[in-house]
Amino acid sequence: MQPILLEIPHSSDVGMSYGTYDRELQLQRIPPVLARRLRGESEQVQQTIRFGCDYAVQEMTHYIQLHKLFGTTFICSSLARAFVDCNREPHAVSGLVVENAPLNAHHHGLIWARTVPTGIDLTLPPDELERIVAEQTEQLYRTPLTQAEFTQLLDDYYYPYHRRVKRAHTRMLEDNGYCIHLALHSLPPVAITTVNGGYVCGAPAKRGSMNLVENTMPDVILIHNNFQAADKVIVDTIRKTFVSAGLIVEDGAGPFLGNGGVTKMYGNPKEGVHVVGIEHVTHGIETERHEGKIPVSMDQIYKARAFQQVYQEVIETLLEEL
Repeated sequence: MQPILLEIPHSSDVGMSYGTYDRELQLQRIPPVLARRLRGESEQVQQTIRFGCDYAVQEMTHYIQLHKLFGTTFICSSLARAFVDCNREPHAVSGLVVENAPLNAHHHGLIWARTVPTGIDLTLPPDELERIVAEQTEQLYRTPLTQAEFTQLLDDYYYPYHRRVKRAHTRMLEDNGYCIHLALHSLPPVAITTVNGGYVCGAPAKRGSMNLVENTMPDVILIHNNFQAADKVIVDTIRKTFVSAGLIVEDGAGPFLGNGGVTKMYGNPKEGVHVVGIEHVTHGIETERHEGKIPVSMDQIYKARAFQQVYQEVIETLLEEL
């Protein structure tokens, strides 16, 4: 078994190549216990649900082809992340959606609790950002889950996913002595910060280093919790390949540090488990995703597919050099 796991926790199985996005498809897949409470009639709620799916990941990576070419393992979530985000720890849940949980934290944790305001000047003073959040966000659910309902939700959707991840790690360690777990994400070209426990998006950003004042974002953010989740040699091997393709690459910081989710949960270089999140900022592709609009033009699809060769070279280089 090859030592590389491709994990796609946020794309569901609705990608850009479908051309159109049936938003009812995600609502049909919502766990019933959440469906009964969802404020689905709100366009702002619908926008946030659509924003949370990494539509471009499938087209950019073609992870099924990577599996065929190199024998890599892949694990993909079938739910929109707003409903059950498998890139979160079980305790990372808001009191707005689960009884007795913290009321001012994890609003975009395992279950998204409130909508995401967009187009905000993220350089505003903290008190002004807090005012905007209070005025411009809505709760996604009418009433919180009981602890029993939440436990059942974890048993039905969250823990089965992570059992698959753990089994893949175990088999790779047995066969190779190490494993490289790549968590694949895409981010529309906007900066993101957290205010009062939840996300806030800035205006569309230009390519450049990660800079809130200049409103610029790189092409690729490598998430590894300051190399605590993966050996620096592995991170730099991935970096080298993306840079060779002419992409601007930076290490994660702030919301992209990797001090939570799978990087923290599983990253353990001393035991041979190396976890790296690849956050691909989709300049020119998912340009309106933060507004809940799904890219459907063939030009955007072709731009996404142009990166397939780069991801193939990433996998090939990891297998050859490590």
